[in-house]
Amino acid sequence: MLRDTSKDEAYFTEEIIKCEKEIEEDEKELLELPLGDARRERYLFCIEDQKFHNAMDKYARGDDIKLVKKDLEEVISIIQKKRLEFGFDISWLKGKVIELCLRVLLDMDTTCVLKLVEEDERKRRDILNRDWFLHFVGSMGKNLNLERKCIRKEHELIKEFVATKDIEFLHKYMKKHTRLRDPINTWDLEGAVIVKIMNLNKEEFKHYKYFPYDLI
Repeated sequence: MLRDTSKDEAYFTEEIIKCEKEIEEDEKELLELPLGDARRERYLFCIEDQKFHNAMDKYARGDDIKLVKKDLEEVISIIQKKRLEFGFDISWLKGKVIELCLRVLLDMDTTCVLKLVEEDERKRRDILNRDWFLHFVGSMGKNLNLERKCIRKEHELIKEFVATKDIEFLHKYMKKHTRLRDPINTWDLEGAVIVKIMNLNKEEFKHYKYFPYDLI
């Protein structure tokens, strides 16, 4: 059963088939490159991005949630592989938000990412690593530090909810997510993560169009 009814099943199936062919081609190219070759980073990045969007297309199509989560675990595996080869990407906030959200939703460790963010912040190498949302999610809600700023303005509504416990701020965020021109992802992974971390009743948010209810 479709989870995203804005498109039909045939649309998602076509996108998935096309993406899987691109992944296969990139994986073949990657195998041809020796370790240490700088071009490997670009291929790993492309494979990571393609696998993530492919998994979310399967989610939108209505695929079994266990299989979708297995595909998302593969995304984390690619991220870890890329990090081992080329180090921590300090400048891509979107990628770090997605990784932390996936780790929370998949019940995976978040401290490994948080430690890298904190280390970079201590070195003052990138202002993005001071972001409140990264530290809050990476610490599974333990690091409140409300003096931190949110790089993405919409996350300020989440911070207001955490600070006040007024659920209306979270509802405002979720309503705003459906209107954003440039969300982190079409599916509201950030909202789902906050519901999980704060141990809220997910039924209350099920009616929001892109709330990934069954990923929690």
